[in-house]
Amino acid sequence: MSEPEPNEPINNHALEQEMTSILDRVKALEQAVKNENDSDYKNRQIRINVWLTVLTGCLVLTSLLAIYISKGASDTATAAMNNSIEFFRVDERAWVEIEPIKPILHSTPNGNFGAVFKYEIYLKNVGKTVARDIVMRAITPGGPLEMGDDANSMRRMQDILMREFPEHNNRVPKILAPNTTSSVPLILHGQAAGSIGNGYHSFLVGRIDYLDAFSAKHWMTFCFFVSNARGELRNCVEGNTEDRNPETLQETRN
Repeated sequence: MSEPEPNEPINNHALEQEMTSILDRVKALEQAVKNENDSDYKNRQIRINVWLTVLTGCLVLTSLLAIYISKGASDTATAAMNNSIEFFRVDERAWVEIEPIKPILHSTPNGNFGAVFKYEIYLKNVGKTVARDIVMRAITPGGPLEMGDDANSMRRMQDILMREFPEHNNRVPKILAPNTTSSVPLILHGQAAGSIGNGYHSFLVGRIDYLDAFSAKHWMTFCFFVSNARGELRNCVEGNTEDRNPETLQETRN
């Protein structure tokens, strides 16, 4: 039986190199794992931040939408309420009108002067609530029939009547209850048509101002002319208007 060969000497340097190489590979692997974990963490954080931003934006948009919807609903409710108030006031307000006017012979024709007629103008509140601070003023100019066709002339004359005129002082009541006619008229006079030359006519031009129960200002204007020898009145083409003031505003015609 042969004897075993003696062991070869161990190369320590080579062994150290091999161990170093293995340790380096382990460290590289650990670093790679760490880097991968760090990258995943950062990516997760980025995704979380993005979702948080999106969620916050959605919440802000939802809040703004809720505010917008709420404001729109509030505006709609306010507009509906204002319309209801306006409708109620228009339905319940005072409306002052003129009763039909009949000629009353005041003096018969005399020579070149035609008959003179008296006109009693009564006011009536045809509305549902009281009319206050009523003022009626009028003048009786004479001229060609075309005078009643001129809107600007009529407007100027009727606007001037916003001042007191000694010719026809206001004699109507200051207050008229609903469905009530004034007890005292405003009296005007006019001459029969054609009394002073062809084309001459007497005009009755006036305006009425008043307040309704809601303190809104209202007005109406009138213009008539004596159309024939019987003293009958006809409306002018211009000068018969009424205000269109909203009940929520306090306006007057200037």
